[in-house]
Amino acid sequence: MDAKMIEKWISALESCSASDNNKDIDNIISLWKFASCYGPKTTINENGSFNDGKGSDIKITFTDVALTNADTPNILSTLGLNIGAGLHELKDSYYVLLHDQKKNYTPARLIDLEEEIINAIHGKIIPYSYVRRLTRVNGNAGIYTNTSVKKCGRQDILSAINDSPAPKDDSDWLVLILDNLSSQCDSFYFDLSVLSQPFASSYKKVMLFDFYKGEIIDLVTIK
Repeated sequence: MDAKMIEKWISALESCSASDNNKDIDNIISLWKFASCYGPKTTINENGSFNDGKGSDIKITFTDVALTNADTPNILSTLGLNIGAGLHELKDSYYVLLHDQKKNYTPARLIDLEEEIINAIHGKIIPYSYVRRLTRVNGNAGIYTNTSVKKCGRQDILSAINDSPAPKDDSDWLVLILDNLSSQCDSFYFDLSVLSQPFASSYKKVMLFDFYKGEIIDLVTIK
């Protein structure tokens, strides 16, 4: 399916008076973006089904993930404590300008970030995937960044799954959409309770999809 077909669908919905037009349009846009990020062999059929290029057509349900605690603190605000432990003592204040990340944060990636900042403080000349620039500034000892990272916890995902309609077929997929604009952050953080522990669901697959980064995370599920 190409962009012209998507535009045709949206125009048809906009010309109707149904109360859920906006939701239908959002679903079409989400399906298009998800398919474009999933893989080069994916296709969307005119009946709105998705094909991953490996088998039969699949119906996808999209549900937004709303953070349970919208005012959750920036995960990176604790960097100073962790890095201070790694340095035995953090005596100065640093502002760290970070690169935009194509993926969200996990425990392993957070450790990688901390190690990069420690290397930058020591002035090591190495390839840096996270740190763009580090500057010593006046102020209390600590690490300050240009990036806001909020935790998307297990309860946030459970709530989204529970808010989703039951699948109509055993082959249906559930895609949980993350939106950093509505969540007011640059990236999300997922701990091992999200990445490793199974979620109960009747859907064949449950995935997290960061709409703006295009990152797809396949969650572990049990029936």
